[in-house]
Amino acid sequence: MDLTRNIRYRGFEFNSVAIGTAGVAEGCTVDQVEYGDVEVDGYTEKSSLKDGYDASDVFLGRRMVTLRGMVHGHNRGALYDLLRSMRFAVSPRLAYRDAREAKGFYPLEFSEPTNLKADWDDGVIDLMLKCRSMGGVRTNFFREKTGGDDEQAISVPYEVRFMAIDPKVYLRQRAESYISGGAGNLELENRGGYPVPLNMLLVASPNTTQDRIFTFVGGGADFTARFPASAEVQVLRLDGEKRTVTLTVNDTETTAMHLFDYDSEWPELPLGLTDVAWEFKKEDGTAGSLNVNSLLWHREAFA
Repeated sequence: MDLTRNIRYRGFEFNSVAIGTAGVAEGCTVDQVEYGDVEVDGYTEKSSLKDGYDASDVFLGRRMVTLRGMVHGHNRGALYDLLRSMRFAVSPRLAYRDAREAKGFYPLEFSEPTNLKADWDDGVIDLMLKCRSMGGVRTNFFREKTGGDDEQAISVPYEVRFMAIDPKVYLRQRAESYISGGAGNLELENRGGYPVPLNMLLVASPNTTQDRIFTFVGGGADFTARFPASAEVQVLRLDGEKRTVTLTVNDTETTAMHLFDYDSEWPELPLGLTDVAWEFKKEDGTAGSLNVNSLLWHREAFA
């Protein structure tokens, strides 16, 4: 995490310090980041029938991130106004209320430089962690440092602790590939290095005569998804991370796992390039046509 660049959470800029009109520092700085390693979920158990140990599969656990720095105000009122803004931004309860579906885990946005300019044209990788504050803002007030009258410049240290329940570091910009028509082949790229799920949004125009079948092969997956005959536009969403399928008709979304038939893993993109292929046909085998708003998308990730 590069401390010379912006660090942002729920609209609050943690690296916003500047010299104001009064000639003193105003804003917030990040002076230290404790960037925790990743907990690992898995087990090793003594085998009861032979010597040695058995080991389970290994899964990534949570990651803890702590920001420490200073809050500066050109006077006492400006300092406390900024502190209140920081507290609102990192409130876990307010975050949960505003992002209930994500359980309050918002992007903690930051950037890192790179010399791999063949992949990153401007030499900067814009990243994020999906974080929720562990309780708010911790500050220390000392009379000898914060005394004086209300118009004097003032600064106090702060600390904010975050938990990233998904410890992967994601690119902020997701990769999208629009598809349409009856069939196609694509080459999808994951530059991050950590395997990531592939998500789909499939749009079918009205067809009342017969069902239509979407077939997909690639990323370790081989499955079909069915669109029932309908006089309405249908939107089928396949969430590769949550392993769910939903169908939306007339702005009403319902669970639709019964429309999904697979004998393999869900599609996942490893490091590098992955070839995928898809078809969209009517139930009688003749070619169908996906709406032009259909797309495949993923978010590249680093471990």
